[in-house]
Amino acid sequence: MKLSLKLLFIPLITLLSFSACAQVKNDKSGKINGIDTNNIKKPIGWINDFEKVFSPTEIKTLDSLVSNFEKETTIEICVLTVDTAMVSYKEFENYILATSNYWGVGKKEKDNGIVIGFSRGHRKIRIANGIGIEKLISDKETNEIIEKYFIPNFKLNKYYEGTFAGTTELMNLLRTKIKK
Repeated sequence: MKLSLKLLFIPLITLLSFSACAQVKNDKSGKINGIDTNNIKKPIGWINDFEKVFSPTEIKTLDSLVSNFEKETTIEICVLTVDTAMVSYKEFENYILATSNYWGVGKKEKDNGIVIGFSRGHRKIRIANGIGIEKLISDKETNEIIEKYFIPNFKLNKYYEGTFAGTTELMNLLRTKIKK
């Protein structure tokens, strides 16, 4: 019962966290949104599996998926898995946003980056959309993808399947919006 209550709060927390997306706070102490940039790992590529969730084959498949989408649309999608040792449960939301901004995901002039961040250990997910993406898809649409594609698979410990399905659906929605 305790676990199901946590899972019910994931969509709510995710939805509420989107409102903070545009509120990036850099300060002179080397922090972004209260997160020390020294605690943000360097990106490995489009798929940054710091929690060791994916197999090498799964990483390669996801990397090809988002790399091809970037070539097609210029939209950059980064997947980030976060180990519980990297950030506290409480700071997870800010960590994903801070990492997104620190890494500079998205084309600078378009701010069209997306970071899909999750932690198996914390049982949390957050998708941080750049301002250019927010003009195409709403927080509600993003949250619906999380609830319909990511979370059902994650509940079954199918993190690759959920990430692949959710990312694919996100890309399909963006393709539709770009064509309009």
